[in-house]
Amino acid sequence: MIDIKNIENINWENKKVTIIGYGKSGIAAANLCDKIGCKIFISDSDNKKMGDIKYDSEFGNHSNKVFNSDLIIVSPGVPTKHGIVKDCLDRGLLIVSEIEFASWFTNSPIIAITGSNGKTTTTSLVSNILRKTDHNVLTGGNIGIPFSENILIEMNTTANNNVHLLEVSSFQMEFVYTFKPILSCILNISEDHMDRYKTMGEYLEAKLNISKNLVEPAWLVYNADDTVLSTSLKNRHRTKLFTLTSNMQAHYQINDNEIYNLRSNTALISFDKIKLLGEHNLQNILAASTIANLFDVCDDDICFAISNFMPLPHRLELVKEQNGIKYINDSKA
Repeated sequence: MIDIKNIENINWENKKVTIIGYGKSGIAAANLCDKIGCKIFISDSDNKKMGDIKYDSEFGNHSNKVFNSDLIIVSPGVPTKHGIVKDCLDRGLLIVSEIEFASWFTNSPIIAITGSNGKTTTTSLVSNILRKTDHNVLTGGNIGIPFSENILIEMNTTANNNVHLLEVSSFQMEFVYTFKPILSCILNISEDHMDRYKTMGEYLEAKLNISKNLVEPAWLVYNADDTVLSTSLKNRHRTKLFTLTSNMQAHYQINDNEIYNLRSNTALISFDKIKLLGEHNLQNILAASTIANLFDVCDDDICFAISNFMPLPHRLELVKEQNGIKYINDSKA
């Protein structure tokens, strides 16, 4: 079995890896396993195969072949309480998430963003900001491209100065051990996925796993206006907060009709240059700006990216304005 404490010294050639769940994340994990020389077994309870599969596999059930493994990678769509997951744990097999597995194969910095709401907007905004720098930004996770696929892209190219930017869900954070972003962010916590979690405490615990390995020089950025987060993280070290209220611990604050940098005593951006609507989007902007600031992006580049960032489709999206009436598409809500 894989020694989680000795990942960097493992010879992956012919290691037996079972992947439970063969959606986008499972496919990407399998391809990464193939790249490093593992023996791959796919097990999916769904009868539907996604195209031709070159790996040993089973569909429609989970057989005992799953247990003949050095490592189990579980896709985010497979609950922790699923019978096959419990059986693997009962046998002492190591189960990791696709996010955890992929993180073992890069030395590039990782920025990870989670929250009940606003993840996609904030991650997309941070991506736009970082693209103003000399970094090669690989954006993925819960948004578009699985982390494992971006790791393969990194392996197969000669690009330098890579940074992995991830939107992560609570599901992706359930089996993490060594996952260690240089910057992590929790935007907010509200009751969600109660069909998967028994309590809000379970859900919160999964979200907090994003900062499980929070050691210097890493930082956790969180929303101090969220009572659940402020209560849970008030005594946590290595944290930075953002807030719509006045707080000298924040990097930025709302000052009349502008966002103001408390560190440099200068305005970051005025509201009339911002195309994102709503108070919640101000929080997303504060979160993205704080992340970028901690990543040493200058305010000029942050301001440029914010002012040119359009609302994502179906999220308080201005469709048109006619006869003084604004028509907004917020169907994502």
